[in-house]
Amino acid sequence: MKIALNVLSASVLLAMSVSFASNSAAQPQTVVTTPTAAASAQTQVASAAPVAVVTVETVKDINQIPVADQQPTVKKQRPSHAVREKITAYVKSKGIVIATNQDGKTFYDGYATVKINRASPDYGKALAMAYQEAYMAALAKFAEQLEQTVADRLERDLFTDSSTNAREFAAEPGQSKIQTLIDKGLELAGAKLDDALRKLGTTEAQIKSLSPAEKKTLYKNSILQTTVQHASLALGGINIQQNFIESDEKGNAAVGVLIAYSPKMASVAESLARGEKPLIRAVGQPLEELLPLNEPEKLAQNFGPRLLIDSYGPVIVSFGLWSSSYTGTDDVLADQYEQAALRQANADANAQIARFLSVSFTTDSEATRGASAERYVEKDKQTGRAGADIAKNIITDRLSEQSVAQANARLSGVETLKEWTWQMPEGQLLVGVVKAYRFAGIENARKILEGPQEESQPEPQPQDQNPVGAISSQGSVESSLDVF
Repeated sequence: MKIALNVLSASVLLAMSVSFASNSAAQPQTVVTTPTAAASAQTQVASAAPVAVVTVETVKDINQIPVADQQPTVKKQRPSHAVREKITAYVKSKGIVIATNQDGKTFYDGYATVKINRASPDYGKALAMAYQEAYMAALAKFAEQLEQTVADRLERDLFTDSSTNAREFAAEPGQSKIQTLIDKGLELAGAKLDDALRKLGTTEAQIKSLSPAEKKTLYKNSILQTTVQHASLALGGINIQQNFIESDEKGNAAVGVLIAYSPKMASVAESLARGEKPLIRAVGQPLEELLPLNEPEKLAQNFGPRLLIDSYGPVIVSFGLWSSSYTGTDDVLADQYEQAALRQANADANAQIARFLSVSFTTDSEATRGASAERYVEKDKQTGRAGADIAKNIITDRLSEQSVAQANARLSGVETLKEWTWQMPEGQLLVGVVKAYRFAGIENARKILEGPQEESQPEPQPQDQNPVGAISSQGSVESSLDVF
């Protein structure tokens, strides 16, 4: 890992590069419990690979996303503060403690600011990207708790003019070396000093903003500390428990994401990734009754994968979101932009399912901080000679982060439940796709390609499972804390 130790700027440099690419499947943890005799008779799978058996007698709190948790609110405080308070209130109401194992479940939160105002035609795109950024931030916290390495280096550096071209500027009689540098070699020295500044990490914009005198550094005393942190995880079954959005009266917005992990979720991901039926006996209502499929405004408030229980057992539901930025009156162009946005939302919904099945995540964070005393000579405007010797204190504060999440899953039988559009009050057109992935879809795709299999078993009906009366639902799309 490369450590940057010399910085000449007071600016905060923040660079986050997030990319999604294909990678190999992960190896999630599993928890095995002993099924009842009745359950054992119904747990045949498509292959002999071992599958975690999770038995649950009741399902509670399946659908409890309060609409108010998703609605933008108008507050005096910044949206980033408001969304943090929203998550704090939510986890408190659920009895959740962040980053603490509770009955086999662990939760992590992440936040991000929407980079574009709500009035912009591209707000929907920025909103989707902010959700992904918040999701990555939550993953980073998870990865840091599981595995991380930290390197720390502290150094005091005394800077002197030891450049290779120093002798080109030998002092004239009666002049100091710096006076000669300013008077005789300004153009050549400027080019060489610009190159030195680039090597020290100064941006082109900063170099252009510096005066020639500021580039003639006589000395610099600095105490810089650089910390580099690396974290990684490779797991399946990371679920978005809830997402939040807050905006203010100026149109600024921020989002928050609460992710959840448990070995039970990992066992579901592992089974589906192998094309096998998860051995969870809990059942709920038909999926179409759990989702507000005919209410696009509510669908627009959801992001990411949710692990739910429908009438046949566990199902991954993903919500893809994008927007059309076309504001003209040409109906043909408007339709083309809308279709392109739907394709983007469709791809994102598929990627979310792949990430649930198996995600490989790495993050690197490099922070440099310290204090510097810069001293330079001002050139007198009247005489052109060196003038006052001016000192300037510099506080260095640089943070560079890179997070990469990669997922690779071969998906068969993904169902598209809904393609929707919703026009925001500000006029933008949001588009989205809702997808479902479950064993029934995998098996159906297999039958289409291979025909009926002799060993295949029909999907169990709700009446063969736990009584429906043991299920409490309120028509939302939140994962059940009791099941997983």
